[in-house]
Amino acid sequence: MAGSGLLQQRLTPTDPRQMPTMYMMNVMMLVFFYSLPSGLVLYWTVMNLLTALQQWLLLREDQGASTTPGEVMAKAVVVESEGRRRGARR
Repeated sequence: MAGSGLLQQRLTPTDPRQMPTMYMMNVMMLVFFYSLPSGLVLYWTVMNLLTALQQWLLLREDQGASTTPGEVMAKAVVVESEGRRRGARR
């Protein structure tokens, strides 16, 4: 679980000042999840892996365009918010 969290963290563009906090959060999640049922840990691990795959595909798709990872994330937020607005009109 901690390994999948680190993988997801490496693929997610963030502010470099937040990196130590994100590493510490992975360690804290390992401590918290150590005593929880294995099904919950398996769910968390699979969701981390799927999120990392989604992020990797998103970054790979926009690699041809001259955009920074921050711009890619901004586009994803805009697309998501437009989808929510369209869904609200129906």
